[in-house]
Amino acid sequence: MNSGLTYEQETFVQDSIPVRLGKLATNLARISQLFSDSTDEDVVKSLIRETMYFIEWIGPDIDIDNAFELANYSSHQL
Repeated sequence: MNSGLTYEQETFVQDSIPVRLGKLATNLARISQLFSDSTDEDVVKSLIRETMYFIEWIGPDIDIDNAFELANYSSHQL
């Protein structure tokens, strides 16, 4: 494991960009569904937090324009 990375981050960043974006999309779909179902607020908050980490961890590995869009999206989530 690299110094300074959590196990979750180390595992996530080993995936290809398309796989990481797929995980991000899955989380966003889950958030949308759970939020519209008025499910447990703590679960939704946890998924949002995890999704924000995914965005942060994807950013350095994609082109600057897409990274900027992800950063803007992340800052508007909470």
